Amino acid sequence: MTHYEVRKRLALRKYESEVIKKTPFRIFVSRSYFVVQNAFVLRRSCAVLGSERGQGLLELIIALGLLVTGMTVALALSLANAAAGREAEARAVGANLSREGIEVVQHIRFSNIDLGLNWDRNLDAGSYAAVFDSTSTPPWRLDSITGSNQELRFQDLATSSLFGLRLQGSSTGTATGFLRTITIMDICSDGTSMCNPSANPANPKVGVDVTASVTWQGGGRHTVSTEATYYHWQ
Repeated sequence: MTHYEVRKRLALRKYESEVIKKTPFRIFVSRSYFVVQNAFVLRRSCAVLGSERGQGLLELIIALGLLVTGMTVALALSLANAAAGREAEARAVGANLSREGIEVVQHIRFSNIDLGLNWDRNLDAGSYAAVFDSTSTPPWRLDSITGSNQELRFQDLATSSLFGLRLQGSSTGTATGFLRTITIMDICSDGTSMCNPSANPANPKVGVDVTASVTWQGGGRHTVSTEATYYHWQ
């Protein structure tokens, strides 16, 4: 081997040694840059993902709020409709009971005339409850109003043969909460309501003014009244 070949081999080994020494550092630098770059991308990805999650949570909260609001409005409307339905039903019942009170007075008046009695028998001025008694003639009579006979009680099949009727002065049946008062005022020939034929024969009683009022509780106090006037004629 010549001197030139020896120097060439030594130079090649020196170059290989230097390459070996420098290569790990380059790999490390390259890998470090890759890790840093990946870390930056990962952080940005996490930030975007967190933002999307926050936006999704906000949308969920808004949707739940709208749903709750809609359900609350629907429930309020349903309750209002139900209350209005109950009030309309109660008002219809009250109106029928009020008209019935007027018809009771009319029935008593016609019965007096048919029996040849004074037309205003048992129709004196005052406040009354209409009591039904199937054993008497006429079956309807007017009793002075008291705390015990003012309320109408619903007659059920188990306790009364008058099933389905709402009666005053009854000890059976279910309390309905409807209170009825029939008020009678005299009509005198001079147009006043203070008739006294025995003291003033020139001012006799010529008619009666009747008011049947029905009251009940349900979201407040309610009253339905019906009026009628009956005169002395046959």
